Amino acid sequence: MEKSTYKGYMGSKRKELVDKFGYDCKHAAHSIRLLKMGTEFLFHGKLFVNREDRGGDAKKLLDIKKGKYKLKQIQEWADELFLEIKNASEVSQLPEKPDKEKIEKFLIEILEDHFYEFDKRF
Repeated sequence: MEKSTYKGYMGSKRKELVDKFGYDCKHAAHSIRLLKMGTEFLFHGKLFVNREDRGGDAKKLLDIKKGKYKLKQIQEWADELFLEIKNASEVSQLPEKPDKEKIEKFLIEILEDHFYEFDKRF
């Protein structure tokens, strides 16, 4: 996230943001969002994608993207979230490993439904 660490995928506007704020604001917002979503997933066993419904996350994440926070604030928040995700993983009710057979069966059903509907159109 830090200044002068440009990546090949960055366009000129994003590089300007890095120069202006001293870090990659977009990357910072995504990092915080993913840490929060990971913690929630471990605690609740559900993935909450809509950030408006999660305690007003959306506004704060947009503010990060706009550079309204200093890098130090983002790093401190990320450190807190890493601790939360560690604690959440210790009490999570999620299984240690995925049920590969169940997942494979589910994916096959989805593909069969998709291609069945696709075939019906032609």
